[in-house]
Amino acid sequence: MVRRYRDYFHLGNISGASNAWAVNSQKSLSGKPILASDPHLRVTVPNWWYELHLSAPGWNVAGVSIPGSPFVIIGHNDSLAWGFTNAMLDDADFYIEKEDSLKPFNYRFKGELLPMGVREETIHLKSGDSITITVRSTHHGPIINDVNAPLQHGDSLRNMPISVQWTGFEMSDEFHGFYLMNRSANMIEFAHGLKELTVPAQTAVYADIQGNIAFWTAASVPLRHSMNAMLPLEGWTGRDEWSGFISFDELPFEINPERGFIVCANNILGGAGYSQYLSTLWEPPSRYRRIEELLSESEKSSSDDFKLIQQDVISLHAKEITPYIIQAFATETTMTASERQALEYLRNWDFRCATTDIATTIFNEWFVQLLHNTFEDEMGGALLNDFIYFSAIPYRAATRLLTADSSSWFDNVATGQVETKSNIIRKSLKDALDTLQLLLGDEMKNWQWGAIHQVEFAHPFGSRKPLDKVFNIGPFPASGSATTISKGDYKLSNPFKVFSAPSMRQIVDLANPGQAFMVNQLGQSGQALHQHYDDQTPLWLNGGYRTVTIDWNIIRTQKWDRLELRPQ
Repeated sequence: MVRRYRDYFHLGNISGASNAWAVNSQKSLSGKPILASDPHLRVTVPNWWYELHLSAPGWNVAGVSIPGSPFVIIGHNDSLAWGFTNAMLDDADFYIEKEDSLKPFNYRFKGELLPMGVREETIHLKSGDSITITVRSTHHGPIINDVNAPLQHGDSLRNMPISVQWTGFEMSDEFHGFYLMNRSANMIEFAHGLKELTVPAQTAVYADIQGNIAFWTAASVPLRHSMNAMLPLEGWTGRDEWSGFISFDELPFEINPERGFIVCANNILGGAGYSQYLSTLWEPPSRYRRIEELLSESEKSSSDDFKLIQQDVISLHAKEITPYIIQAFATETTMTASERQALEYLRNWDFRCATTDIATTIFNEWFVQLLHNTFEDEMGGALLNDFIYFSAIPYRAATRLLTADSSSWFDNVATGQVETKSNIIRKSLKDALDTLQLLLGDEMKNWQWGAIHQVEFAHPFGSRKPLDKVFNIGPFPASGSATTISKGDYKLSNPFKVFSAPSMRQIVDLANPGQAFMVNQLGQSGQALHQHYDDQTPLWLNGGYRTVTIDWNIIRTQKWDRLELRPQ
């Protein structure tokens, strides 16, 4: 249902991962906290972000913003720095409603018959015409399958209204929150502004010149009866009604932990002892664990160390799973020459997903084949595409099955025999090698990751030739994968073109808050022929950064242009 909803509104695959971390003064070479942030978003032209520096009485803040917003979304001021990651929280529920058969604009709730809200909305088209739709609503929210057939699952649900209740329908004031955060001078002021942010759910990582580091969850999370609300709920019973929202102070947070650092990477929040249902949508833990591993290994870190961490492409997911491939062939006596060669690459792999690596190519294609060979016989093609649409779930599910002793999922129900985990692992490698041979040729030495894992920044105008040569940027060979710190995510249903990647990178050492290191994916301008259309892309691809300053003593010594806008 979620996939059909997003497809109907052209929202694309779900992709909102990010990294953010901070070390305290004791873990920093400079003696002050250091913060890093790199939000992962769908690759596109123009940039998601517009860089800006706001300076006025009471203001001196720089970072990135979304065009149209008057405030810095991720950035730093003279006293503190912050970054965001998607909290991956479940902030919406779908309800199956019972419509009265004799009264089509009435529905059942707790034994009573209630009237639906009905309104007409006129949508003006670029052709000059317009269409009018009727929107029905229950107390949960609007009914979404009235107006679009893709949300209707066959005849059984075609006449069954499905409503959506979303925290975004509630009142909130994110602009006021960012106003307070941009002007804040300490942790208390920053948290006061952060409370205003509710949608989309975020974790905010924070560091300041006083030596504090912290993270908070900024979200509007429903208080639910159920501890798992992933499936559509019975809207007529009243059992699954929201009873309010979890308060800001009761949402997961951490301030000045003893270990000296904080990491947020779309990981599980709250832990096993947390009493409220938050989500089941967490990303695989590979990025979180890798950042944690690198920060733990280093007694003290610098900004240069943080740059290397942001560029890290070692996959702990691959490190955990690859031994199962090798083990599945341990007693196999009828291997082909290609299988032996592939296993040799995997045995010698350091799990670094570099553009020149061959084992990375083999592993990622094997994983795609594993998903099909494990789940498609039970699910069928259409349901499998729904299942792998939000990639965090199949990554976690496949890992859980592989690390278990056995699972009935590995048995292919379409055959007369019972397949085991080893059978499916071996078949998946064979299928992967056949596929890669068709894509990249017979010579395995040419199966470099960057040959098929590429990033292209596509402009809406670039979908037509020859405009693609003017507006699109790339393609370029891309390192990383869905499970590396430097993320190069791709659609499991259509590998391996990069779909989501770090949209910008920021590093701030609070020993010198007047300067920060930053790089955007493309450039500051959205005009295709402008010199700043894609001038940061080489830096972004090769691990480079620019120095961003909010120190006016430095700014005045540099070359700059002045544009005055005087309202009449």
